[in-house]
Amino acid sequence: MFSARKIKELPLWAKLLRTLSVLIICFFGIFLLTTQPLKTCYPPTERQVYPLKLRGHVESLSEQFSPRNFKSIWNLDKCAYYISDHFRQTGAEVSEQTYEVNGQAYRNVIATYCAGTGARIVVGAHYDSCQDTPGADDNASGIAGLIELAYLLGQTELTQHVELVAYTLEEPPYFRTGDMGSARHAYSLRQKNVEIDAMICLEMIGYFSDEKGSQQFPSAILKLFYPDKGNFISVIGSIGDRK
Repeated sequence: MFSARKIKELPLWAKLLRTLSVLIICFFGIFLLTTQPLKTCYPPTERQVYPLKLRGHVESLSEQFSPRNFKSIWNLDKCAYYISDHFRQTGAEVSEQTYEVNGQAYRNVIATYCAGTGARIVVGAHYDSCQDTPGADDNASGIAGLIELAYLLGQTELTQHVELVAYTLEEPPYFRTGDMGSARHAYSLRQKNVEIDAMICLEMIGYFSDEKGSQQFPSAILKLFYPDKGNFISVIGSIGDRK
């Protein structure tokens, strides 16, 4: 014979307290995950990037080299030469990763700083555009950032191998295929067993608004932690990328 003991039901105040505790823990966990308050914040460097130079790159790519889709080989090549010329002016070691798709040659442009055998940091942006669009924001703005980052790195004493890569064929019909420039580059690094500390992709960093309420988020809870003006650059990654 088993005797069942009557379980005393928790009073209402205890249930509310327990629920409130769970909500506070969840809220605090999301706060730590999204804002990362314990991460070190470094002051801005003395070297600055001039807005007019960024604008000049965007205008060149979106006006002189447009369109930049997979069919516009001439414009893609001119864009690649434009980027490689700026990379060389920074003192970088510049190379091209050329590959063939459907009988046509395409190229990634690579700038290397502080070349070595250790783990490296890769920063990339794509220079092709979708269909016949000028691609000023997507992604001439990312390339403008990449080029000006190159000039900053050229004036900096680095202790780690850094690789800047301008990718091709990131837009349809090659988006999410093995023929994307980034996929080809990643595959080549894996084939060489290259250790990567971090990869940062500069994507559409040129569009912004100072208007209140202009920034939207996929989850309403993010509104509690981030600005409602779309005038900032967001760093996005998976939980495993926090380091």
